[in-house]
Amino acid sequence: MSLSPLNKLRLSWHNENTFTVTFEAAPCVQLTHIIAACLCAIRQCWGDDILDGIPAYDSLMIVIDPWHETPDELAQQAMQLCEREFLSGAVSQQRPSEQTCLTLSIPVLYHQSVAPDLRRVADFCGLTCGEVVELHARKTYTVCALGFAPGFPYLGFVDERIATPRLATPRKSVPEGAVGIAETQTGIYPRQSPGGWNIIGRTPVRCFDVARPIAQASLFTVGQRVRFYAISQAQYDNWPADDPANSWGGKSPGAWAELVNQGRR
Repeated sequence: MSLSPLNKLRLSWHNENTFTVTFEAAPCVQLTHIIAACLCAIRQCWGDDILDGIPAYDSLMIVIDPWHETPDELAQQAMQLCEREFLSGAVSQQRPSEQTCLTLSIPVLYHQSVAPDLRRVADFCGLTCGEVVELHARKTYTVCALGFAPGFPYLGFVDERIATPRLATPRKSVPEGAVGIAETQTGIYPRQSPGGWNIIGRTPVRCFDVARPIAQASLFTVGQRVRFYAISQAQYDNWPADDPANSWGGKSPGAWAELVNQGRR
């Protein structure tokens, strides 16, 4: 899906120091990279005056230092910056951060012992379980947002042949590491929690860990690329406890990505 320069942006305030820029366009990977570029540019322009930036599928929330003297002026200038970034990205059809973004390769056990909805997805889509796994692992995904729990990556977008609605009744408990599909999205549950996504596998990787430095607690950042690859039950059971995925060990996300990718080769 491509963007049009005719799409509009909208500014709305939540309180005296928090506003959101909404990009009135359909969510797509291209828009994700534009929003990530907007956040980067805003932080470069205003530095410590920006307490937080929260990118989503089609919006960017900015939290300003409450002691900033001219929040309205900052918001209007940030809006103009976003408009320039959006216009540039929509016209060029480029993804600003994609070329410099490392791809994380995430190991997944695709087996019905840990994938209670694999058969359901296959039946819904008119495929075999093996075909669902192949299609899921074939694509490179983009982290479009982080939520609903800390570190939960919303990854866009799955092959339309395996797009499957959420469960009619969410489960009260989904285990940590569960890999799921909901409509055109896929994601990983970073902690045990309730959830309504179709679980098609499980990763031994610890995707979120409060024991890591705060900036590295999550393996994922918006705009990052992610791939999945299948592992065996034995590999899953013997995934090393001291692997950088489970014990950060002071390594950067880039170093972790390289180690995981080396393990795949």
